[in-house]
Amino acid sequence: MPSFVELVREEVELSLKIIDDHSHSGENETIPIDKMFPHGLSDIAFMIFTKAARLIGYEIHGNLDKVQEEARDLINYCGFLLAFFHRGDW
Repeated sequence: MPSFVELVREEVELSLKIIDDHSHSGENETIPIDKMFPHGLSDIAFMIFTKAARLIGYEIHGNLDKVQEEARDLINYCGFLLAFFHRGDW
């Protein structure tokens, strides 16, 4: 049985693959990431809130596939938030 850390690492890697796939499929090529979130932290924080709210709704209705999907999106939006902090151009 994989350890908890191994399972988390697997999910983070899968989440990163989603970003990578979207980046190379043309989905994120027309608008630069800083233009997608013109209000920076506020826009990304709102997306995190929205994803968390959806996750709770899906869980209430027993749609665990969508819970997983939203959880992966949460990982990615939290990554975007940290990347914005790293850039330091608020």
